[in-house]
Amino acid sequence: SDHLANDKVIFFVVTGETESFGSLAEIGFAFASCKETGRELVVVIQPFGDNPKSDANRTRKLVKAHTEKAGLHIFESIEEATEKVIELMK
Repeated sequence: SDHLANDKVIFFVVTGETESFGSLAEIGFAFASCKETGRELVVVIQPFGDNPKSDANRTRKLVKAHTEKAGLHIFESIEEATEKVIELMK
């Protein structure tokens, strides 16, 4: 929570290893916090499992759509997102 409250750039990663419903919900809170304080949020959302129609992947698709609409930095690749974080930290 210290990072969310104080860091210039928040790097939020949701890997494909778990369903991550809680983490996906937290992206909205992180976005609101960053928007209120003028900080940057960089998000990685990776697909879960092999079924694109699973609840986990449908939720990911919805969160991605909202984050893109809000103009957030959204990636599937941790490496590409890391490059963006480094760029924003300069």
